[in-house]
Amino acid sequence: MKPVTIDEIKLVHKLDESPDLSWLGKYVDRWDPGAIDREHRARNWSSRQYRYFLPGNSYEEHWKGLHAMGYSKGDCDYLARKYNFEDFKRMEKYAEGDIFDMGIYAKARVSYPLNYYPASKRLEWLESGGLWGISSDDEEGIKRTEQEQLEDLKYHLRQFNVRLRNFEKLACHAEVASID
Repeated sequence: MKPVTIDEIKLVHKLDESPDLSWLGKYVDRWDPGAIDREHRARNWSSRQYRYFLPGNSYEEHWKGLHAMGYSKGDCDYLARKYNFEDFKRMEKYAEGDIFDMGIYAKARVSYPLNYYPASKRLEWLESGGLWGISSDDEEGIKRTEQEQLEDLKYHLRQFNVRLRNFEKLACHAEVASID
């Protein structure tokens, strides 16, 4: 049996079309305690959009957590409001398209010669498992996830007895393909 070899490795960044942003909060039509009025705070708010933002963690939840860590009442108040407003600003960045979530995976094109046409090769793409929910503005997280996906791909290739001699070289020069 002829060896299966790696011809190319790519890293893929694919847009997450329906990210889970519930940890940040949600937009709502009616005011609730702790809601932030977008009419006065959002950059491009229009009356056809939800008017309020309700943070994922309430002011009270932040306050209690900070107080339990030993912060003074004044600091708890200041930081709880700050955290809620930071969540609001981050959600607005998602709404404006300034940031987005993506999935990242690695893929390798592998080949082996065909018995009946020795000059020809059979080509296949094998992929890592992938990880989703990576924020586009998290450079460190993107790099870490790319490395994890390359390691996962290497393990996957090993399961198919693919020759790994050139894996490290190809992985170091892997092209990043963005797929929307």
